[in-house]
Formats: sequence, C-alpha cells, structure tokens
Amino acid sequence: MKKYFLLCIFFPLFAYTQIINEQKDTLFPVPGLVYKLGRAQNFKYGYINKEGKMIIEPQFHYASNFKNGTAIVDFAFVSDFGYPHQLRPPNSNDIKNWQEHIKKHVINTKGEIIGEEPRSFSEGYAVFLKEYKGKNKSLRYKQGYVDSSGNLKIPPIYDFTNNFKEGLGRVGYIDKSGKVKYGFINIEGDTVIPFIYTEAYDFNKEMALVRNEQYNYLFINKEGVKIIPNQFNMAYPYSDGVACVADSNNLYGYIDKKGDWVIKPQYQKASSFSEGFAIITEPKSETDYNSLSFRFIDKSGNSKFNRSFSTAEPFYHGLALVSYEVSNEQIYEYINTEGKAIWKRGFFINKNGEPGIDEYIR
Repeated sequence: MKKYFLLCIFFPLFAYTQIINEQKDTLFPVPGLVYKLGRAQNFKYGYINKEGKMIIEPQFHYASNFKNGTAIVDFAFVSDFGYPHQLRPPNSNDIKNWQEHIKKHVINTKGEIIGEEPRSFSEGYAVFLKEYKGKNKSLRYKQGYVDSSGNLKIPPIYDFTNNFKEGLGRVGYIDKSGKVKYGFINIEGDTVIPFIYTEAYDFNKEMALVRNEQYNYLFINKEGVKIIPNQFNMAYPYSDGVACVADSNNLYGYIDKKGDWVIKPQYQKASSFSEGFAIITEPKSETDYNSLSFRFIDKSGNSKFNRSFSTAEPFYHGLALVSYEVSNEQIYEYINTEGKAIWKRGFFINKNGEPGIDEYIR
C-alpha cells in the first residue's frame, strides 16, 4: 500500500516537473534581419528564450513553435533582390539548390538540424500520397493511410486526408461539380459520418465542428448528430472550454459546451481562447472602420493590459507576439501574461529605402 501511495505521488510530480522544464526551455520564433557586407538583405526568423535572449540567430524563412525540444524550419530560396520566395528560380541550374532550401527540417534547441520533417503519425497511422496523371496529363495525388511499418492500411482514394483523432479520420473528395465534401472514416476505412459537409474539423473530446451545405456551422458527435441546437454564421473549435462563434448579425461571442453564451456576441472579429486569453478585433475609431486594432480579453470579457495592437498572436507557453506603430515604425514585442514586454524590436525603412533595425530589449 505504501509503495502504491508513493507511486501515486511520484508520477504526478515527475509529469509536472517535465511540463515545467519544457516551458522553461521553450524557444519562441522572432523576426530578424540578415546582413551581408554591412547591409540588411532580407527578413528571416530566429529564436529567443523566455528571457528575451537570442538563442538561434535569424536564418529561417519559416519557423514553427518548439514542441518537445524540436521545431520545424525551412530555408527559402533568396532571389537576387534579397527577397525570400518559394517560386522556382529562373535559372534551371539553381533548381537542385532551390529544392534543398525549401525542404523542411527538424532542429533542436541549439539550432542544429537533426533530420528532415518526419512523416506525421497519429494513432498509429500516417497519410500516404499516390501520384497519378489528371485529364490534362498534369500530376495529381490521391491519399490514403499507412501504418508505422509502412504497410498500406487504407487505399489512396481520397482527395484530402488528415491525421486520425479519437479513432476517426477527417477525409474529403471532390465531387463531379467540383465541390469538396468532407466526412469521417474509422481505422478500418469504413465511412462513419457521410460526406455531406463543405468544411470539417478534427474531433476533440467527442465533438467536431462542421459546416453544412447551407453554410451554417454546427457541432456534431461521433454519430454525426448535432449536439448543440444553435447553428452559426461562423465558428471555431472549442478551446479552453469555450468556442468562438458568430451570430446571424456576424458579431462574435463565446459559448460553453451546452451552447449557452459565456460572452455575448459583440465583436467584429475574435479568436479562440489560448491560455486564458482571446484576441478581439475592432475599428481603431468610430469613423475609420477600415483600420483595425487588436486587444486581449479574459473569459469574463474584460479587456487586458490597457492597450491595443496592430497585430497580435495567441499566447503560447505564457508569451504572445504583438506589434504596434510608433511614428510610422513597426515595433514587435513578446509580452507575458501581465502585458510586460520581455523582448522588443523595431523595423524601419531609412531615407535610402533600405531596411534597418532598432534594438530595444535583449
């Protein structure tokens, strides 16, 4: 009994310690400038830690958040004008170099490449693509699933597939009219929920968000039955226990899992909650509805930090990337849950039209 009791205590503490260590070691992507011969060439992404110190210098065209000590990055092909792009270079001799640069890689927290982007497995299955030639001899793909040993489990008959979640895979095909229809299959490849939806999201806690042919959003269970009576003009999947939805007037608010309003519809645009905060969008002034500002709210609808931003991203491991303008200069910050900046950087264009950079906090 004592051993069992000690194990009950030890394992939660061990899991908690792992979570704390992961949050402590997490790096955050930030925009930066790459210099050549003393001149700024183009924008790239690097990584800072939670104290705002640059850990991996800017060098990536794309940089994901870190998870379990790794992140996905890629290197864009850079044109003669210094701008990164994903288009094939005009010089055929550069094609091999271009293909290598746009390939996604996995890096560790030291910035070291430890492999190429792996095939993403979920619940033992991964998406498999099979090439075929379309009517105009153009290259097309059909998609199915393989297991972790590479064995084909579900034939490639779908136009769209996603990873399995809670035992169901979200798949779709293009019908004869050219419209995309989504449904759900089980791990045997049997259709569980028919292909009647124009949009669908993965199941999360026995619930999925879908859009019907009347362009209304609704929440269904694993039998395809609507579980919240209301339908919405727009909706996002549940996050932090609530869902962001738009009513018939296209105003956004938040509902709980019973469909009751937690925050009544009142916002022009809004995001899902993340770590207790959501981002809402509103006009900068009553006379200027084309210029928008962003601010954070809590689950009671209270505005946070007593300020608004030009852009804002959701909180992740306690930090959010925001930007605002000062004298026509764009300032970027990572703020914590108290609204305090732990990293700040400004980008500007000098009198010669060249990009420059101001350092504020490092």
